[in-house]
Amino acid sequence: MATKYQIFVSSTFTDLKNERQAAVEAILAAGHIPAGMELFAAGDESQLEVIRRWIDDSDVYMLILGGRYGSIDPATGLSYTELEYNYAVQKGLPFFALVLSENAIDAKSLVIINECRETSNRDEFDKFRGKVLSKISRVVEDCKDIKIGILESLRSLEHRYKLQGWIRASEMKDVAPLIKQLSALADENSQLKNKLAERPPDLVSDDGVQLAGLDDEISVTVKYQVRHYQQYSQARYFDQTKTITLSWGKLFGLFAPELLSGKADDYMQKYIAEQLMGRNESYLKVIEQDFQTIKVHLMALGLIGTEYSSTTQGGAALFWNLTPAGKKIMMHLRSIKKS
Repeated sequence: MATKYQIFVSSTFTDLKNERQAAVEAILAAGHIPAGMELFAAGDESQLEVIRRWIDDSDVYMLILGGRYGSIDPATGLSYTELEYNYAVQKGLPFFALVLSENAIDAKSLVIINECRETSNRDEFDKFRGKVLSKISRVVEDCKDIKIGILESLRSLEHRYKLQGWIRASEMKDVAPLIKQLSALADENSQLKNKLAERPPDLVSDDGVQLAGLDDEISVTVKYQVRHYQQYSQARYFDQTKTITLSWGKLFGLFAPELLSGKADDYMQKYIAEQLMGRNESYLKVIEQDFQTIKVHLMALGLIGTEYSSTTQGGAALFWNLTPAGKKIMMHLRSIKKS
């Protein structure tokens, strides 16, 4: 695809008509688009507003500087040519300048009398010329040098900057299928993220062994008491145990809603046993070994967190709470699914 660059050509006008024409021809010959004061139409906008808009829309700014300073902007006291130059430089637009040599200006003065040398604003012109020569510029002798300078400067700028340019619509590839494909991939990615958010990540221990997930089973032993009556109606209590096997997901779903507000560690040891046994008795609890395993494994899966907090009795105790991932898993496990 051939990329065309819009190049803003800045200069004084009456003294540099031939040089501007040479610049336009060189730009067109290179396949690019010239822009400048010849294209300005009369309107409500001020000259500076029009200039800045054209510079904003251009890819490159170029200046042809002869021996004249140019028309003065009443508000700033600077010439429109210098204002254009300052604006392009401050904007950071790629730019270059072609400056006519003293010999070239003298030669023009023989043909265009009193039109090629600045007389009214000599100090301002000298300062401006010095500023231009201190930056990216080259001295030229004639229109042939201008054409050569433009072609060489454009090649240099293409290597130094990422010029945006313009491309014919007919040369553009049809990106509609690509956009459709990207949209579908974005939707798929969003769905996968939501699914991943609904379950904890697969965790691997330091020795490379994968940890049990929600679909794997665990056996939990619950301790409870059985009352026996003996002679004279004296009751005795005997400890009994019952082992229940279920999945980690089923186990977590049994007690997760209780953790919507933080619960103490010893409370959870009894509450989990009550949910497993389906009844509430004064002496029911998960045996210590299994209880600690449940707590640590759910922490490893990222479903619960623990922290020490003060109690109403003035002490401190370990409390369980749901993590954000735990809340999502709880809602997935306990919400009612549509048939």
